Amino acid sequence: MTFKQTTSSDTAPIASPRSWHRRLKRTGIGLAAAVLLTIGVRTTVAEVFVVPVASMEPEIPQDGRVLVYKLAGDFQPGQIIAYRHTTGAAWLGRVDAFDTATGELTINRNGTGQIMIDESAVIGRVVLSTR
Repeated sequence: MTFKQTTSSDTAPIASPRSWHRRLKRTGIGLAAAVLLTIGVRTTVAEVFVVPVASMEPEIPQDGRVLVYKLAGDFQPGQIIAYRHTTGAAWLGRVDAFDTATGELTINRNGTGQIMIDESAVIGRVVLSTR
Protein backbone atom coordinates (compact mmCIF):
# COMPACT_ATOMS: atom_id res chain seq x y z
CA MET A 1 0.00 0.00 0.00
CA THR A 2 1.39 3.36 -0.99
CA PHE A 3 0.43 6.71 0.33
CA LYS A 4 0.71 9.87 -1.62
CA GLN A 5 1.88 12.86 0.24
CA THR A 6 -0.28 15.88 -0.45
CA THR A 7 1.35 19.04 -1.55
CA SER A 8 0.03 22.54 -1.56
CA SER A 9 -0.81 22.24 -5.28
CA ASP A 10 -3.17 19.25 -4.62
CA THR A 11 -5.46 21.04 -2.18
CA ALA A 12 -8.50 23.02 -3.22
CA PRO A 13 -7.79 26.69 -3.72
CA ILE A 14 -9.10 29.07 -1.13
CA ALA A 15 -11.57 31.58 -2.54
CA SER A 16 -9.94 34.88 -3.12
CA PRO A 17 -11.52 38.10 -1.92
CA ARG A 18 -12.14 39.00 -5.56
CA SER A 19 -14.33 35.91 -6.19
CA TRP A 20 -16.42 36.71 -3.10
CA HIS A 21 -16.78 40.27 -4.30
CA ARG A 22 -17.95 39.08 -7.73
CA ARG A 23 -20.40 36.60 -6.20
CA LEU A 24 -21.80 39.23 -3.85
CA LYS A 25 -22.13 41.72 -6.71
CA ARG A 26 -23.93 39.14 -8.90
CA THR A 27 -26.34 38.31 -6.05
CA GLY A 28 -27.03 41.99 -5.43
CA ILE A 29 -27.79 42.61 -9.10
CA GLY A 30 -30.15 39.61 -9.19
CA LEU A 31 -31.93 40.76 -6.05
CA ALA A 32 -32.31 44.31 -7.37
CA ALA A 33 -33.72 42.98 -10.66
CA ALA A 34 -36.24 40.81 -8.79
CA VAL A 35 -37.39 43.74 -6.64
CA LEU A 36 -37.79 46.03 -9.66
CA LEU A 37 -39.71 43.36 -11.57
CA THR A 38 -42.02 42.77 -8.58
CA ILE A 39 -42.71 46.48 -8.17
CA GLY A 40 -43.35 46.86 -11.90
CA VAL A 41 -45.82 43.96 -12.02
CA ARG A 42 -47.58 45.09 -8.86
CA THR A 43 -48.11 48.65 -10.03
CA THR A 44 -49.15 47.89 -13.61
CA VAL A 45 -50.48 44.33 -14.02
CA ALA A 46 -51.79 42.68 -10.86
CA GLU A 47 -51.99 43.25 -7.11
CA VAL A 48 -53.06 41.21 -4.11
CA PHE A 49 -55.60 42.63 -1.65
CA VAL A 50 -56.86 41.28 1.67
CA VAL A 51 -60.64 41.34 2.22
CA PRO A 52 -61.16 42.32 5.89
CA VAL A 53 -64.98 42.22 5.83
CA ALA A 54 -67.66 39.78 4.69
CA SER A 55 -69.10 42.06 2.00
CA MET A 56 -68.64 39.56 -0.85
CA GLU A 57 -69.47 36.27 0.86
CA PRO A 58 -69.94 33.45 -0.10
CA GLU A 59 -67.64 33.91 -3.15
CA ILE A 60 -64.92 35.72 -1.23
CA PRO A 61 -64.79 35.04 2.50
CA GLN A 62 -63.76 37.47 5.19
CA ASP A 63 -59.95 37.66 5.56
CA GLY A 64 -59.53 36.08 2.13
CA ARG A 65 -57.03 37.33 -0.42
CA VAL A 66 -57.83 38.32 -3.99
CA LEU A 67 -55.64 38.83 -7.02
CA VAL A 68 -56.81 41.85 -9.02
CA TYR A 69 -55.94 42.11 -12.71
CA LYS A 70 -55.44 45.81 -13.36
CA LEU A 71 -55.40 45.74 -17.17
CA ALA A 72 -59.04 44.62 -17.45
CA GLY A 73 -61.15 47.15 -19.29
CA ASP A 74 -64.29 45.30 -20.32
CA PHE A 75 -66.59 44.50 -17.43
CA GLN A 76 -69.44 42.01 -17.67
CA PRO A 77 -72.38 41.60 -15.29
CA GLY A 78 -71.57 39.15 -12.52
CA GLN A 79 -67.83 39.88 -12.40
CA ILE A 80 -66.28 41.02 -9.13
CA ILE A 81 -64.17 44.16 -9.31
CA ALA A 82 -61.98 46.14 -6.94
CA TYR A 83 -62.48 49.90 -6.88
CA ARG A 84 -61.36 52.95 -4.89
CA HIS A 85 -64.04 54.12 -2.50
CA THR A 86 -64.36 57.81 -1.64
CA THR A 87 -62.40 57.09 1.56
CA GLY A 88 -59.43 55.95 -0.53
CA ALA A 89 -59.72 52.32 0.55
CA ALA A 90 -60.07 49.50 -1.97
CA TRP A 91 -63.54 47.90 -1.95
CA LEU A 92 -65.01 44.98 -3.84
CA GLY A 93 -68.30 44.90 -5.71
CA ARG A 94 -70.20 42.76 -8.21
CA VAL A 95 -70.93 44.36 -11.58
CA ASP A 96 -74.65 44.63 -12.36
CA ALA A 97 -74.25 46.77 -15.49
CA PHE A 98 -71.54 48.62 -17.40
CA ASP A 99 -72.47 51.59 -19.58
CA THR A 100 -69.64 51.99 -22.07
CA ALA A 101 -71.04 55.30 -23.35
CA THR A 102 -70.82 57.07 -19.98
CA GLY A 103 -68.11 54.90 -18.42
CA GLU A 104 -70.21 54.18 -15.34
CA LEU A 105 -70.62 50.88 -13.60
CA THR A 106 -73.56 49.81 -11.51
CA ILE A 107 -72.27 47.54 -8.78
CA ASN A 108 -73.80 45.65 -5.89
CA ARG A 109 -72.37 44.70 -2.53
CA ASN A 110 -73.99 42.25 -0.11
CA GLY A 111 -76.34 44.10 2.20
CA THR A 112 -76.24 47.38 0.29
CA GLY A 113 -78.19 48.56 -2.70
CA GLN A 114 -76.82 49.33 -6.12
CA ILE A 115 -74.00 51.84 -6.31
CA MET A 116 -72.93 53.85 -9.35
CA ILE A 117 -69.19 54.37 -9.76
CA ASP A 118 -67.10 55.90 -12.50
CA GLU A 119 -64.82 53.61 -14.51
CA SER A 120 -61.82 55.69 -13.40
CA ALA A 121 -62.34 54.47 -9.82
CA VAL A 122 -61.96 50.82 -10.87
CA ILE A 123 -58.66 49.20 -9.88
CA GLY A 124 -59.30 46.00 -11.79
CA ARG A 125 -61.15 42.70 -12.03
CA VAL A 126 -60.77 39.96 -9.42
CA VAL A 127 -59.29 36.93 -11.17
CA LEU A 128 -58.36 34.73 -8.21
CA SER A 129 -59.43 34.41 -4.61
CA THR A 130 -58.25 32.27 -1.71
CA ARG A 131 -60.53 30.67 0.81
